[in-house]
Parts: sequence; C-alpha cells; structure tokens
Amino acid sequence: MSEERYIIPNLRNACRVLARLSSSSDGLSAKQISEELEIPRTTAFRILKTLSAEAFIDERAGRYRPGAGMLALGMKSLSASALRDAARETVAELAETTGETAHVLVPFQASAVILEVRDSPHPLRVASRPGDFADLHCSAGGKAMLAFDDRPEIAAYLERPRLAKRTGKTITDVDELKKEIGRVKKQGYSLDDGEYHEGVRCIGAPVFGADLRFAASIGITGVASRIAIKRVPSLAKEVIAAASRMQERLSGRPMV
Repeated sequence: MSEERYIIPNLRNACRVLARLSSSSDGLSAKQISEELEIPRTTAFRILKTLSAEAFIDERAGRYRPGAGMLALGMKSLSASALRDAARETVAELAETTGETAHVLVPFQASAVILEVRDSPHPLRVASRPGDFADLHCSAGGKAMLAFDDRPEIAAYLERPRLAKRTGKTITDVDELKKEIGRVKKQGYSLDDGEYHEGVRCIGAPVFGADLRFAASIGITGVASRIAIKRVPSLAKEVIAAASRMQERLSGRPMV
C-alpha cells in the first residue's frame, strides 16, 4: 500500500515553503513562492499567513523569511546555526569579562526566548535557561527589543492597555514605557532595575544581523548588590562591546 495515501498535501506544501525560505537570504514574496514551488497562489498565501501567525516565518515589506518560531521549536538542534554559535562564543567572553551571568535573547512573537546562557562564577546568581521566555517590558533584553526591533508585533506591544506587574518596580503604564524605550534608543543599552525579579539588575544591548535588522539582544544578569547603580555605565560599555562582537560574527565583517 502506498504511503502517499497518508500524506496531507498542504502540510507537505507548508514544509516545502519552510525549506525554500530557509535557503533564501533575502526572503521571498508570496508570488515567488507560488511560482517556484508550483503551488496555487491562494494556497501559498494561506500557508504563508498561517506560518506567519504561528511565528514560524516573519513578513516584512511583503517578503517572508524564517521566524523565531522555527528557532524556538528546534532549539536543541541548532548548535550549528550561525546565530547560536555567535551567541555561545560571545556570552562566554561577556561572562568572563564582567563576572556576571551573560545571556542572549531572540524575538518570538510578542515575547523573547533565551537562546544561550553562560553562568556567573559567583555562587549567588540568577539566570533562566535556554528556551525560557521573557516579558519585553520588564526585562533588559526585552526593552532592547522594544527599542530596536521593527516587527509589527513590537509596535502592537507598545499599544497594550495593560502590562503585567512582576515587582513593585515594574513599568506597567504604556506611556511611561514609551519614555523608557526612548531612553534606551538614546543611550544604546537597556536596564532592568529590579523590574523582573526583586533585587536583580540586568543590562542589555541590541545585536543586529548582516542585514542590519534586529537579530537578538545580549546582556548580563546579577544581584543588585554586585551590579550597583554606579557600576551600570561601565558594565553597559562591556555589554555594548559584546553586542558589537556578536554582530561582527554574524555579519562576517568588523564593525566600522
């Protein structure tokens, strides 16, 4: 009995679409997908919209590219990816330089997922694990994402009527958050001052890909007694420098 009888045609087409997009550096339009894969245009459009809604692909200016959903789904199988390789190497350096736990977050729909972590050598440390999710408005990496990621989901996040309160310091007012994001854009780094976990500070900075679009955020996390407010500017310089190194690794060329 032929195995073909068990195949779902449009599921197969969706797999073909994902495979084709993963081999395209500049993304493809719905028309290109339809013509190249010989899928009816309406069917291709529906597949693309469904994959986009589930964050498996991203749509920007009418072109589709692989999205963070694919990254999160295949987290354990991505050891060979350029992004994770760059993240692993860079967080190791940043943790050694600062003595604090270093991490990289990547976009996933209207939140962020932790891609890589290198723990602090200190016995007292705070860190999530790869694959964990983080709220955008109260994490340093999330704030960097809100400031520099141009996806529609980010714009929508900044129009939410309510923001979850995690500590007494969490920014829950959208207008106040917008002011905070303005400061992040101006200074080039973000700060979580006990807004996600009490007694914990985090510093984050954006990482851009070879296409100069937001790719990830890198940062450090530590107890407030070690990451004192007076140390934030100097530690922020280390985080920004690490972001530049990671960007160099992603783009294959040094930053000017």
